[in-house]
Amino acid sequence: MSYPTIAETRRANLQRLIDERGTQRALSDAADVAPAQISQWIKAAPDSKTGKPRVVSDESARALEACSGKPVGWMDHLHGDRPSLPATPAAAVAPTLEQALEVLGMELAREMAEEVRDDVADALAKLARRRGSVRDQAQLLHLLQPMPGKRAGTGG
Repeated sequence: MSYPTIAETRRANLQRLIDERGTQRALSDAADVAPAQISQWIKAAPDSKTGKPRVVSDESARALEACSGKPVGWMDHLHGDRPSLPATPAAAVAPTLEQALEVLGMELAREMAEEVRDDVADALAKLARRRGSVRDQAQLLHLLQPMPGKRAGTGG
């Protein structure tokens, strides 16, 4: 059995967002993205420069989640009637990084002093290397990045 790639998962979730909004245009307006871009993502249209299929980038996935009221990382996971990935043996023994991040709280992580955030990132990254997936590591590191316009530890 093969599992969908992150690009395939995001494309499926993009279609779900379009279905929720009713049209590609409605989603593109909400996300402040050109309608042609949404279409290119859905069709995995080849990039004119590289020839590679166009995919929803991490930054675009987070923007689509934000404008649709979805939690961070929603675009990266299968939902609803789509088959879910089986649990790994490690996941059966230890909590996933996603569960750890829920406990930690995304906003708390973003407002921590930089040195504390680095310590938490290092500890959770070590856990991810032992028990989690590369996707968990990437999500963790993204969540622990300073928010634009905020300096670490200043609260604003």
